[in-house]
Amino acid sequence: ICSTDLWLMAMGPSPFVLGHEFAGHLDDGTLAAVYPLVRCRECDQCAIGAYNRCRRIWELSLGAGADGGMSDEVLVPADAITPLPDGVDARDGLLVEPLAVAIHALARARTEPGARVAVIGGGSLGLLVGAVAQDAGCDVAIDVRHPHQRAAAEQLGLRIGASGEHDVVVDAAGSESALASAAELIAPGGQLVMLGVYPPAGVTFPALGFLM
Repeated sequence: ICSTDLWLMAMGPSPFVLGHEFAGHLDDGTLAAVYPLVRCRECDQCAIGAYNRCRRIWELSLGAGADGGMSDEVLVPADAITPLPDGVDARDGLLVEPLAVAIHALARARTEPGARVAVIGGGSLGLLVGAVAQDAGCDVAIDVRHPHQRAAAEQLGLRIGASGEHDVVVDAAGSESALASAAELIAPGGQLVMLGVYPPAGVTFPALGFLM
């Protein structure tokens, strides 16, 4: 269950079953992770290979417009299946999707070894971003809110509490206060990565003109 699921629940009763971060067993018993974004392959964006911008992506994707991983059983496209190695638990396999998001986000920010990285938010995505950045040789600090998040961050070896200027700041919390913290932590010319799901009412974006 991630914050996107909670956001969808807040919108009211749903005609589909939630769950876009999941792994499960195929009919032959193979454990597999599932890529939840389903594309139509017919629109102008799919025609140029920009499947993430498919014009029907919310309508088709698992757990967002079609039955997802909280179902007892679910049909998924064959190309959305990634078999997982023997010994991996399904409860760990479900982290493949947010782990991919973390890796992609840091790559888009052109994060290099030795970079100072601040992560705001200690949920699963924030913790995964911190772990990926640390594995890449970055100097990582994470801001967390709850005791269980602190315990998980410490278990990963992440430094608690970000201060000073950072080359990359990742908002994995999705709140106005997180964006305000990002404005204080990011160095001139730094990269701000916005991974949080912001409330439908919107947030006030802080002044970051010096980053342009």
